[in-house]
Amino acid sequence: MKPENLIKEFGLTATAIIALDGYASINYKVTTTKGDYILKYYKNPEELELIQGEIESISAVQHQVEINLPLQKSELKVLDDGSFIRLSSYLEGMFLYEVPHTTELLEDLGEKMAVLNIAQFSLKNSAIKARKSDWDLQHALLNEPKLEFIEDRFDRNIVSYFMDRHLMQVSSIQDSLRSQIIHGDLNENNILVDENSLIGLIDFGDICHSPLINEVAIALTYVILLNPTNWLESASSVLSGYDCKNPLQRQEIELLYQLIASRLCISVLNSAEAKAENGATEYILQNEKPAWKTLRIWIRTNPIMVKNTFLKVCGFSIENRDSETQLAKRKQVASGSLRLSYAEPIHMVSAAFQYMFDSTGNTYLDAYNNIPHVGHCHPEIAQVISEKARTLNTNTRYLYNEYTSYSEKLLAKFPEQLDKVLLVNSGSAASDLAIRMAKTITEKNFIAVLEQGYHGNTMLGIDASSYKFDGKGGKGKPDNVIKLPLPKEFRGAHSTGRAYALEAISILEKHIALGEKPAAFLAEP
Repeated sequence: MKPENLIKEFGLTATAIIALDGYASINYKVTTTKGDYILKYYKNPEELELIQGEIESISAVQHQVEINLPLQKSELKVLDDGSFIRLSSYLEGMFLYEVPHTTELLEDLGEKMAVLNIAQFSLKNSAIKARKSDWDLQHALLNEPKLEFIEDRFDRNIVSYFMDRHLMQVSSIQDSLRSQIIHGDLNENNILVDENSLIGLIDFGDICHSPLINEVAIALTYVILLNPTNWLESASSVLSGYDCKNPLQRQEIELLYQLIASRLCISVLNSAEAKAENGATEYILQNEKPAWKTLRIWIRTNPIMVKNTFLKVCGFSIENRDSETQLAKRKQVASGSLRLSYAEPIHMVSAAFQYMFDSTGNTYLDAYNNIPHVGHCHPEIAQVISEKARTLNTNTRYLYNEYTSYSEKLLAKFPEQLDKVLLVNSGSAASDLAIRMAKTITEKNFIAVLEQGYHGNTMLGIDASSYKFDGKGGKGKPDNVIKLPLPKEFRGAHSTGRAYALEAISILEKHIALGEKPAAFLAEP
């Protein structure tokens, strides 16, 4: 229906109409001889009870807050086809994204958000409580099926990782969190300000009954998006203002790192779906690029650094992860042969793909270990491990599909003549078994290895490891081991791989001439 006809349902005549963006409703700014209004048209009759609840909730708190709210100017009008319209006040002001973000402004935003939430605390509405929206952070996992719409595999992995973390860290404790009616979408388009204070909130269309901390997390998300160079300081200012009016609990604050990530994921998932289904508009996609940029920063940001910063802002003590005490305990219970790397050992607490996070808030790029081949805590691998551990975790004495299936997939990557595989639980066991098999089949006792190689902590593995027998405490090369030069592109004896190969061939030929033909050649890839 035309907006100029809809406005007449309220006894008004439009002198100017401007179409506005929106999701669940078709929105207009309507200028009449009696003033400016917001006209909203809802096609779905099933939304009526929820919108009535929204109107009642706004009306109930309007006199308890110091900011302007979109107050209803007339009763809802239900049209013949069941669709309905509403008319509310038009609020003047600048949007949050239109002004510089001073500390004073951000703290005021936090304070007035808190006052609103305090006013909303006692509100009860069955329609709002029953609502199940995929934009509501407590229902973040409803968005997981949209992962297929993210075309880039690496971006998809980031979102999948954070959704998995949401399941583990948020969903598991969600029922224990303080919950109430909240605004549900305090983004930069719904916050009206002057230079240094919050003056109004609009668009309560995402109102929901949800954990209170979700309100804070959503607001912080959009403040972070608007302040990419000083996001932590900006978020801390909002949090400080909020906490001074409506103190947060430690458990709530500790969830903020993940909840902010979850909100970013919801945003990019819905953008990806909209683009895939040709429903994308400039309004829907406005935060897509900054959200992706922030997610890529978030994946390499140490969660402990964010958590500790936010805890300090709210006056909580910081957990002291004493690395010296941990080191002393390790020396008491672990063998000295299990050496730690670096003069000052790093106390790691978590990881994500190629990044590792220590106990003091630092992030490390892991270019050393083998796990980054697929990534630390890769969500697909974590999911499979979890599912199998909950279903069946046994050994080779029983018949089960997974052993055969995995072996077939592994052998498919081998040359045809390699048609059997033995699965063991460590590299040491693999090296030991390989050496024993080679010696048994060939009836030879010599093993060829590369210098500086390491092949495990069994007796056979140590005997074949130059890293061990040539190192401190080593007993020297065993008589049945043939050591070949390790090719080094820089500062090596030769400048080409071919030269190293020719030297290795010469060494092997000398041993073979002496009747010392090797049973096997071991080398780390």
